[in-house]
Amino acid sequence: MKKKSIALLMAVVMLFGVTVGATIAWLTSTTGTVTNTFTVGNIEITLDESLVDNYGEKYLISNADDTNRNGVIESTEIAAKGEDYVETPADPNTMANATRVMENDYKLIPGHTYIKDPTVHVSADSEDCFVFVKVVDDIANIEAAKTIETQMLEKGWEKVSGEENVWYWTADADATTITTKPVAVEAGTNIAVFDTFTLTDGADVAAYENKTIVINAYAIQVDGLTDATPEDIWANF
Repeated sequence: MKKKSIALLMAVVMLFGVTVGATIAWLTSTTGTVTNTFTVGNIEITLDESLVDNYGEKYLISNADDTNRNGVIESTEIAAKGEDYVETPADPNTMANATRVMENDYKLIPGHTYIKDPTVHVSADSEDCFVFVKVVDDIANIEAAKTIETQMLEKGWEKVSGEENVWYWTADADATTITTKPVAVEAGTNIAVFDTFTLTDGADVAAYENKTIVINAYAIQVDGLTDATPEDIWANF
């Protein structure tokens, strides 16, 4: 009887030993690593206009090997005619291929029309943005019927309520869709502010010597501001 008890006890101990020492195989699964790398959004615009002479009619060609005193590269043929020689574009309304500059100087003549085409360029790597401009026009009182303000309205610019000289862009590229809110401008877009200015016949130009037209451009991200009014958006600048 004792032998049977001892044998049974040994069997239990041996079974317990096997149970403790065994490896338990659980069902498992492991995913790959998710890594987030962050870059920073960017809003970038520039503002320039076609290079013209003092009468707002011509521009310098920039496709060859000589440089004039303004730092503009000219062709050898044009350079041979003198530093002040400039080429008239085939289409003076578009100024295609004109050198772009930050400013021009003009001689005021009653009744004369001057090419002046300030343009906002949204960088190719910019985020979508709302675009505003501030145009301070000191010669508005002697401009003929097709004034700078008239041109801006026709192109799709609208004034910011309660602000002097501040406009926001509301139109598509060909100014056919006008809205009461700013329109998002995509990367790589160019927006003309206006094209020309014309003085009235008999304008008292002497009283406007050293007057200026000053344009500044502004851009702000669209994200987070889609429901904001132009006035609220402008308040961020």
